[in-house]
Amino acid sequence: VSIHVLRKQRFVVTYARGMGEVEVLLPPDARSGVVQVAKGFDWLPVEIPFAVGGTIARATATLRRWTDVQQRGWLSADEHLHYDRLDPAHDKDWLTMLAADDLTYAHFLVLKGLNLPGVWAGQFAYGKEGEGTDGQRLIRPGEEYRDSEQGHINLLGISKVIPPISTGGLAGPDVPYHYPPFFDVFQRARELGGIGGVAHGGGYSRNSTAMANTVLGAVDFFEIGNTNGYRTDIWYRLMNCGYITPPAAGTDLPNFPFRDPWEPFLGEIRMYVRVGEHRDFESWKRALARGEVFVTSGPIVQFTVNGVGPGGMVRLPAGGGEVELQAELASPRPLQTLEIVQNSQVVPSDI
Repeated sequence: VSIHVLRKQRFVVTYARGMGEVEVLLPPDARSGVVQVAKGFDWLPVEIPFAVGGTIARATATLRRWTDVQQRGWLSADEHLHYDRLDPAHDKDWLTMLAADDLTYAHFLVLKGLNLPGVWAGQFAYGKEGEGTDGQRLIRPGEEYRDSEQGHINLLGISKVIPPISTGGLAGPDVPYHYPPFFDVFQRARELGGIGGVAHGGGYSRNSTAMANTVLGAVDFFEIGNTNGYRTDIWYRLMNCGYITPPAAGTDLPNFPFRDPWEPFLGEIRMYVRVGEHRDFESWKRALARGEVFVTSGPIVQFTVNGVGPGGMVRLPAGGGEVELQAELASPRPLQTLEIVQNSQVVPSDI
């Protein structure tokens, strides 16, 4: 059960552990029902109607993987989760949930105030000591640092919490000032072995410092998508000026937990990073820094420009020139629209 107190949201998700049968109790007067099974975005969801002919109704769900993106080294991550992890013994349950939603990485971020009084979504430890892993999946603690004027930023992989977590009155009257500047917080995150990025596309602020901090070289990634929003305008403007910052995405749970049956709970919008063979945090961090990343809520786009893939650089002569783009789009569900964007503007096309 996922509960967001401030927004009065409550959502129930059912997970199944292991390979055996799953038993679900039905109301005494039930005559029929539907079983809906989902596993991330790499597997096609299944919907099975059934009729109750006696005391037991049986349904068998067979899942089929439709894309080989993970076999090619692209591993999925949700970089924005807010849940308590106060006892490492419970990580086996979180790792089971990651496996069910087909996520390789999850970043659990502590924060303070606004939604709940005081510090919440706390972690039992930070840095390497706070990791949870089963050898295939990795949980890494971090922090969402917030200021009512500057905005929100996500600090991933830090070895300890950077105080005061919230400023500008977000955590109550105890920290009323818009200080320290986010630039200093970003620098401190790097000193603590982590990386920092702009959250919510630079929104949730009266005077965002996202652009200034990116130009100053303090930002390691730019979050453009959450469950409740997708914002790219500031990110596009920065790229148009030559400040290339890797995109990121995460659900921001427990905000807006509602899901359609085909959507995963964790990682409803996620990022894929081409980590390759090693699945530790440092390898993930290096791959993200290379720009080998894409963001999706289901569809998979593969492309190259002059034979160079995501994270690479194509250099043209001073007078410009032509480039050859090769792309392939695949989706587990029918697409509503397809847009090609150039310099933050949609290119007219017959697609």
